[in-house]
Amino acid sequence: MRSRITTLMIVDMVGYSAMMSDNQTIAIEAVRELNKHQLEPVLSEFGGEVLKRMGDGWIIAFSSISAALNGAIQIQTNLHNHRGPKLRIGCHLGEIIDDDDDFYGAGVNITQRIQSESPPGGLMVSEDLYRQLSRDQAKLLQDAGSFSLKNIPQAMRLYQWRPSPAASHKHAEAKRASEQSLRGSKPIIVIAPFKDLQGEGIHSPMSIGIADELLGLLSANRWFSAISGTFLDANEQKEIGAKYVLDGSFLRAQQTIRISSRLLELATSRILHSVKLSLEDDQFFDAIDRIALQISGEITPAIEFSELQGSRKVHPSSLTAWELYLRAVDKLRDHTIESCGDAERMLNQSIKMEPDFAAAHARLASCCLQVGYYRWGGADVKTAADDALVHAQRALAADPNEPLGYDAMASVHQLSGDYESAASFASEAIALAPSCIPAHGTLITVLAFLGDTQSALQAYENIGPVAPRNPSLTSCQIGYCIANFLSGNFEEAAKTAKHLVLIRPNWYACHVYLLASLGALGRLDECESVKRRLVEIVPELTVSKMRARTQLQNKRDKNLLADSLRAAGLREE
Repeated sequence: MRSRITTLMIVDMVGYSAMMSDNQTIAIEAVRELNKHQLEPVLSEFGGEVLKRMGDGWIIAFSSISAALNGAIQIQTNLHNHRGPKLRIGCHLGEIIDDDDDFYGAGVNITQRIQSESPPGGLMVSEDLYRQLSRDQAKLLQDAGSFSLKNIPQAMRLYQWRPSPAASHKHAEAKRASEQSLRGSKPIIVIAPFKDLQGEGIHSPMSIGIADELLGLLSANRWFSAISGTFLDANEQKEIGAKYVLDGSFLRAQQTIRISSRLLELATSRILHSVKLSLEDDQFFDAIDRIALQISGEITPAIEFSELQGSRKVHPSSLTAWELYLRAVDKLRDHTIESCGDAERMLNQSIKMEPDFAAAHARLASCCLQVGYYRWGGADVKTAADDALVHAQRALAADPNEPLGYDAMASVHQLSGDYESAASFASEAIALAPSCIPAHGTLITVLAFLGDTQSALQAYENIGPVAPRNPSLTSCQIGYCIANFLSGNFEEAAKTAKHLVLIRPNWYACHVYLLASLGALGRLDECESVKRRLVEIVPELTVSKMRARTQLQNKRDKNLLADSLRAAGLREE
């Protein structure tokens, strides 16, 4: 038996067991492809020796520490934008024992434990290896903190690497975001690493994990451009035109994680919004997902409100495409023929400035749909839906990943009565951007119209962390109201409708279901003022006309609505 000190690398494929369960042939082929096209070329270049294959894993030795680090980084960099499986890599400087048939030693065991702590797509190395690196190489790694590794008696400090722009290109991502901003007016938000208050600063795995997950969620939002703040100091953030910074901290204690985050306006350091959360500390990645989802749900409406307030201070002649869009979206919430006309005018002006402004095309579809919904000026529903379809298609042609484009398609199909297609398009929008609240609203309402009230109510419960204060939440609440009414929960339906009437006083659906709920409850003394306001919004509305225009699909549901409106005193003809 021979003993030697070497630089060890252990590589493991993420999710291999699940792949084997789903399709063994595909899983085996994925390993072969990975080995042939990704590992072997790099190992050949950097002098890596494969000591042992373990199905979805490799034990590799390098004679040079720098070669091992450079090789690991090269492998993960090559795979960063690869659609296939991700790898975890761990490296350590340690002793191995070779007895011709196999390899043993504490070095192998330690490297295996280090590899299990590596983030998917990243690299984790021991402090023993880190100390041998040159100053330039050491700068590539971040202190990940102290770890208690399984069957290793003493805690070990580990250092990690994740795919990121090289130091000479650390502004590239920020510059791209700035260039993609509409005439520089669409805001840039910097997502800073969250600070671990237990002493590991911003370099702990959870600190980086929260920031990464937030970046992924907020990057899908069309209200702003989100970039990582890991490699940007305060001056550099200002140089690339960032307007907001999201930072925070967390503390883990007694199976609980307490998180505090804040949204700052960079120019003034003013705190625009703060979030405090307390969650059970169960599964590491599940906790990160829930933290990021709740924080992004709070931050998005805060930025929207700040941007809208800023646009109101600008003279109309100086408005940018983005500011025109913001004002138009606000106008659409008024539900009047005048505000809809103003929104259409501003959106057309915005598109004239930015022809490929996908979200503006999608909102133009909303204008057409609102005209058809209210039948303003005797508008024909089919014509309105056809006009909206043109704008929705233009939105997706301008940007196939624009969630509002898919929601516009969903709303077109909803107005046209094709509810299955409507649900499909709304689900696609949500898959692209979980924070796309209008799409959630469309899906909930469509499910309610189809009579699937249980699914509608469940879909409403699911959006809780995503939209606690989002102004678009009313689109979800009307679906929730309808689902409760159809389920016979008239008290909850009336309560929700009353809330909606206060904040959307011109939206006739809110008044319809408030009147119907009060009628079903027999609270006739409250019905008269609601009925009067409803007829102001939709003149000459009767039970028979409401029955003809309702989008409810089940006969039972239509009868329930008609009987309840009749009981509330709405005239029959």
